[in-house]
Amino acid sequence: MFPAIIVFGRTIGTYGICSAIGLLVAGFVLSLIGKKKKISWMDIVLAMLAVGIGLLVGGHLLYGITQYRVFLYTMKLIGSAPFKSVAAGLILTFGGSVFYGGFLGGMAGLAVFLRIEKDLNKRDFFDLYGLGIPLFHFFGRIGCFLGGCCYGAECEFGFLVEHNDFSPGLAGVRRFPIQLLEAVLNLALFFVLYVIYRHIQKNAETRDRSGMIIFLYMLIYPVYRFILEFFRGDEIRGLWGPFSTSQWISIAVFIAGLIGTIVTLRKSSYK
Repeated sequence: MFPAIIVFGRTIGTYGICSAIGLLVAGFVLSLIGKKKKISWMDIVLAMLAVGIGLLVGGHLLYGITQYRVFLYTMKLIGSAPFKSVAAGLILTFGGSVFYGGFLGGMAGLAVFLRIEKDLNKRDFFDLYGLGIPLFHFFGRIGCFLGGCCYGAECEFGFLVEHNDFSPGLAGVRRFPIQLLEAVLNLALFFVLYVIYRHIQKNAETRDRSGMIIFLYMLIYPVYRFILEFFRGDEIRGLWGPFSTSQWISIAVFIAGLIGTIVTLRKSSYK
């Protein structure tokens, strides 16, 4: 594991580096795809900026919700403890990030952007969002593997880490590389969705189904994410009853994706 590297005397987290690379690659690919739909690169950049803000806010907010006990304890310190202690508690509460929070926050950010830029085709941009998320997530999961977060359960044929300050639970335990498996599945999902997207755009009879890519993503990703959660070993993600936070959200996202897909198909069949 390589949780951080030193560049010109400064320590930089490898997760942040991988996320930045993922953002750049996704932006470049989406600009090429959008060019065929006559979407300007500037609109792509502005949309990604809105999505990026949503990703950050949503990801940290959902993480904070999973750490509600820490938050409640921190609130009790107000007025009786030094400001540094309260600030440290808030950083601990919202310092991490949850993918689903980022995904939903990114959708909200894109929706706000499209509400402001009313002349843009909403379906086209949500198609691009559905394509970009798994591509970006591919790099993000590689960053998770290098950083040591979101690690897998104990496994005889997994990876053995001798030391990791960020995730002490990794030390001396051989764990299943769940992050790499999800990264591969995310990349495969991107190509599957891109093939479907190209088919929809090439055929006149299916062009009314534009905007369905995001719903297909919401149908496919939650299925394997729900299964992969059983192979996770980090307890920090939160458990609510028999399932983790992400498994409950997977169920909700799948249902929303199913409804969106049915509505889109029905609308296109009536034309």
